[in-house]
Amino acid sequence: MKNVIPNLTFNEAELFDEFTIIKTNLQKNEKIKSFNTLDEKWTYVFQIADIDEDLPNLKIVVEFLMCFLGSNANVEGIFSDMNKLWTDDKSRFDGKT
Repeated sequence: MKNVIPNLTFNEAELFDEFTIIKTNLQKNEKIKSFNTLDEKWTYVFQIADIDEDLPNLKIVVEFLMCFLGSNANVEGIFSDMNKLWTDDKSRFDGKT
């Protein structure tokens, strides 16, 4: 991530420790299994922890990663709709018209 955003600063050793603690605690937590989406799970994690105090590096990484779209389904839908509209007759450039 530091290559992508050079101004992004976090401590990689502390990030590893934070992730290990969260992973260990969540493996024992039954409530986390009830959430369906990734954002619900991270919201729960950040609600039960003092993010700025306990997980400052993990917060930076998760906020960065949650900015990305989970899929390209919206874009694919637009291409599909455009393909339906642009039939062979409409997309041909014929000088006789």
